[in-house]
Amino acid sequence: MWGKTKTDSRISVLIPEVAQPPTIVRIQPMAAVRIATWNTKQGVAPRQKAPVLWDWISRETDADILVLTEARVTAEGIPDGWQAIYTPGGLGGRRNYGTIIAARNVKIQRAEFPRSQKPSEYPNPATTFAVEVFVDDEIELVVLGAYGLLDDGENGMNELGLIVAEYVDVIEEYGLERVVLAGDFNLWPQHMLPIIDKMELKDVTSQRKSFPKLREPRGGSRIWTHKNGAKDTDGARQELDFIFVSKHFDGKLKDIRGGVDDFPDAWDMSDHAPVAVTLEF
Repeated sequence: MWGKTKTDSRISVLIPEVAQPPTIVRIQPMAAVRIATWNTKQGVAPRQKAPVLWDWISRETDADILVLTEARVTAEGIPDGWQAIYTPGGLGGRRNYGTIIAARNVKIQRAEFPRSQKPSEYPNPATTFAVEVFVDDEIELVVLGAYGLLDDGENGMNELGLIVAEYVDVIEEYGLERVVLAGDFNLWPQHMLPIIDKMELKDVTSQRKSFPKLREPRGGSRIWTHKNGAKDTDGARQELDFIFVSKHFDGKLKDIRGGVDDFPDAWDMSDHAPVAVTLEF
């Protein structure tokens, strides 16, 4: 049974009231998988060419699964060794960017599931969609990649309502046991975290053992993942990029990194810095 709960004056979030969702079938899984999310800034004024961005994020995060936002596939294509799922042409027209979910060492395929709402209640599929992650031909994980698209004067909270609708359908189909939600939400922690708690997810960054000291952090930011303004100027200390995981992963989150303090040359690549974590199975 599903009910509506008002969690913010600007958003109503669907959350499970009582449910025992199905678990994901799995056999002898790999020991762990590393996941990272990063806004590549390929939408407007990219700072590097696509091959440089791919090489940097692959090397710096050592991720098996990447959720890349404001990303696009250029003429060079997807690098060898990677599989990627995305909407060709992105948002369409001049906005030829969107979300890319890419993987190596594991197989992914786009998740298909019944829809409970009308199409207008969901985010643009170029920015937010789910993939199934396979290990030994069995589904081990479901990753929902998301981008808080700011359109027509809207803010991140408007888009989060649509993302939550997608999330509810995902857990209705796959259960709560092994779900990851990751991306750039264009919202600060003070707005995100109360809603995420209602969604029965755990914030990865909150599990860090220590945090850098930020000057005048915005909205409860703990790490600096977005620098507004020109590359060589100062900017607001903002945390807009997150990885959230099922509570099944309590005690199984390792090597949590995020923000420019952990990725010091991130501003040479983008106006965002990655967030990364290893999930032990």
